[in-house]
Amino acid sequence: MSHTPWIIYGAAGTTGTLIAEEAIRRGHQPLLAGRSAESLASLGKRLGLPWMAVGLDEPSRLQRAVSDVDAVLNAAGPFIATAPPLVEACLAAGTHYLDLAGEIPALQHLFARDQAARARNIALIGGVGFGVVASNGLVTYVADQLPGATTLELVVKANNQQTSQGATKSVLQGLAGGGRVYRNGHLVPIRLGKGLKAFRFPDGTFDILPVPSGDLEAAYRATGIANITAFIPFRRSAAFLLPLVQWGLSLRPIHGWLEAVVEKRGTRQRESLAGGQRTSYAWARAMNQNGQQVEAWLELGEGYHFTAASSVQAVEHVLRDHPSGALTRFCPDDRGGTAMVRSSSRASLTGEHTMKKLEVSTNSLHPSHRRSDATSPRSISRLESIRLGGTEQWIRIQGKDTSNPALLLIQQGPGLPILNEAADDNKQWHLEEDFVVVYWDQRACGKSFNRTIPPQSMTIEQLITDTHELIQALAQRFNTTHLYVTGFSFGATIALLTASRHPEHIRAVVGVDPDVQFDVAERVAYDFALEQATRRRNNRALRELRRIGPPPHLNSKSFGTRAKWVTNFGGANRQATYPRLLLKTLRQLVLSRDYSLSDIVGTLRGIGFTQDQLLPDLADLDLFQMLPRLDVPVFLLQGRHDYVAPPTIAEQYYQTLHAPKGKQLIWFDESAHMPQYEEPGKFRQTLLTIKQHCEVDSAQEDRGSCMHGNDKGES
Repeated sequence: MSHTPWIIYGAAGTTGTLIAEEAIRRGHQPLLAGRSAESLASLGKRLGLPWMAVGLDEPSRLQRAVSDVDAVLNAAGPFIATAPPLVEACLAAGTHYLDLAGEIPALQHLFARDQAARARNIALIGGVGFGVVASNGLVTYVADQLPGATTLELVVKANNQQTSQGATKSVLQGLAGGGRVYRNGHLVPIRLGKGLKAFRFPDGTFDILPVPSGDLEAAYRATGIANITAFIPFRRSAAFLLPLVQWGLSLRPIHGWLEAVVEKRGTRQRESLAGGQRTSYAWARAMNQNGQQVEAWLELGEGYHFTAASSVQAVEHVLRDHPSGALTRFCPDDRGGTAMVRSSSRASLTGEHTMKKLEVSTNSLHPSHRRSDATSPRSISRLESIRLGGTEQWIRIQGKDTSNPALLLIQQGPGLPILNEAADDNKQWHLEEDFVVVYWDQRACGKSFNRTIPPQSMTIEQLITDTHELIQALAQRFNTTHLYVTGFSFGATIALLTASRHPEHIRAVVGVDPDVQFDVAERVAYDFALEQATRRRNNRALRELRRIGPPPHLNSKSFGTRAKWVTNFGGANRQATYPRLLLKTLRQLVLSRDYSLSDIVGTLRGIGFTQDQLLPDLADLDLFQMLPRLDVPVFLLQGRHDYVAPPTIAEQYYQTLHAPKGKQLIWFDESAHMPQYEEPGKFRQTLLTIKQHCEVDSAQEDRGSCMHGNDKGES
């Protein structure tokens, strides 16, 4: 095989050295790279390969290094730490990226950069080593053999001669995050150590335990099956200690000390690894609601040598076929080898023999009376980045059936996130059963906050443009002509304005307590808070309200002070005070699978930044002047006790709004400004009723109203 220009990063480590040796055997001369010049020089001299010492904390040098090659194979764990800087360097340079990641966050990071990779026409491929390749081959096979499968279990039993320090660090990172399984299309936490059971392998019976491994994430990406558990063998006598281990690893001093121990241990034992005849196993079983199941076994060799072979072959495929985007599927081809396939396109990259034996059995055990529709579409649960208006923004797409209509949710604010609320919102509303729900952290909000966002871009006009671009992208993504848009408070205003400018892809727009006349609403809110503070003799509230004075309140500090007291006095949510809502938001951010610590810090910064930039633009907001007509069906949902967006103004606007396609004002009699949380059952039923009537109209080729009968008025 001819020379191919690529880099092995982490080449001096246990796995990196094996990969380099395998690369030479297959005719390659890769560039060895990593942090330690001494180790690289020694390895380069022994193998006759060029080397370069470059740290991940040197972005300029790193980018220059990867610019000179066609692909980078990252063998340096833990990958949650090493992958991001290498991925960004490869994206900037237009260089393919591969790694051996077995960590869920590391794989999720690659998929979050899918669009960026496609734009640069490069591939981002994680998990090209033993665990993911072996398990993905099996799960893909059993899923294809049983369409409509709802449950998937997979077990990997690696028989390795040694565990490298990089792999051990990755395990420590995984354990620190606790257990994980997929349930109903969501990656959910479970207590570490829960689910231990006995399992019979060809070489004996062992206890197995659910683990938060990259195999789990890769299996979901490859198959879309909603309920997945990944297991590995684990000693029963040690399982009860895992919660304590997780707690200890959550403490930075203990975690750091353990990593130092791993460094010392790994360096001392590295030379002891040699080839040998060892047998590893992988097993997967897919099941459907009728009790039918398909299972398959793989018999493999020693894990580290398997990884060396599979990763070099993966590099060869990428250099030959130049795929683009984040790839996920690894599956057997018809010659018993491996193939890597993008889930969306299923474009295969056929490989060579790496798997020894495949045994398949199909059974029908304990059939239930539940109907199983083998042709029903798969569920979806994805966190994705998307470029809108020149900035990277983040969405989460959730739904049990991708044939359902899409529903875009636009958060209240300005400045508040919504990805953190996805899990709690669905528990209250269950909308993901009837829609494909898209949660969106808007420009500079939540996970979409970035210090490089130009302050001058924070305008109502830009938010309308961002919303329109997102709606277009979603319509193309789901191959639909129309979708539903629901906005809350300021988000409702943006939804309505976008629908007026760009109605072509909007089936119906739902505005929940929209801001209609900002200056009037400010005065009503301030007067309410001041009157309540006086009546209740709340001296602290009186001092703070008098300090900011009457509106306009056009910065985050004065706006936040007014919002705090309006909320505390029940004008925003009759069931929760300001501290309670704040704590709820912080809890959701901390527990959310979508936010890192830096994302949480960015979210808090983004609130103030967004408000300081947008509030002056909001001062002139007046929908009576800006939006006298809407050419899509429009539903205004309004709380009777709202002192943030006054009901009287909403009713006046509703009466003057010209809506040829139909309009309806729906009152929430027990709510203030947040009826979606104060009356969640009615909110859910309202959206389902809107969907029902819109779908009936669509079936009748009458997209006129989405209203039942001639009811286009109040309810």
